[in-house]
Amino acid sequence: MSDEQYFEELLRDGITALKGGDRYLARRLLQRATIVKAVDARPGCGFRARLMILNEQRQLLEKAVAADPRNPRLCWFGHRCAPS
Repeated sequence: MSDEQYFEELLRDGITALKGGDRYLARRLLQRATIVKAVDARPGCGFRARLMILNEQRQLLEKAVAADPRNPRLCWFGHRCAPS
């Protein structure tokens, strides 16, 4: 399995765990996804509010901003977006 496939599997499984109410597993899978592919903002971008642990939300958000500083979904969170 390639790193890209592993990343997509972690992301998919993390989303499934989150939707199923297993926040602990979701956090673990999404954090692992950020390690496998640090340049992708998806693990921290859309799911931070549902993870509920503030320190981990901040860490995921910081990784998302580092991966994609121009992402408009991050601008509303008080982050100043880099110019296009």
